[in-house]
Amino acid sequence: MEKRRILVVDDRPVITRALKQQLEKTGRFVVHAENSGQAALKAARQFKPEMAILDVMMPGMDGGELKQRLLQMPGFAGMPVAYLTAAYREGENNDKELFIEKPVKIDKIIDTIDRQLGGSPQVAAS
Repeated sequence: MEKRRILVVDDRPVITRALKQQLEKTGRFVVHAENSGQAALKAARQFKPEMAILDVMMPGMDGGELKQRLLQMPGFAGMPVAYLTAAYREGENNDKELFIEKPVKIDKIIDTIDRQLGGSPQVAAS
């Protein structure tokens, strides 16, 4: 099966690098990481992610505005989006908004991706 295409956006490069590395290490995902909303909008046109994981609080364009602008782009209207946040409170997730608590646990992100994209495709080990 093809690898799932995930866009990760956080203003802290240490976070985007770590998430990219950990997700790609599973062999199930290809990740494009950006550190600003504007860069993410440009990258999404080329990368065509199946899901986006966005930091809530970023300078310039926060995660909420970025989500709104991504979902208005042609072909992205139904794309699942999850937010990364240090201000998460248990029970905040609902049908419209998904939140992943910082510090990030990779198992939580993988579980969220699997639930949103309908399963966990198996990729043959190389």
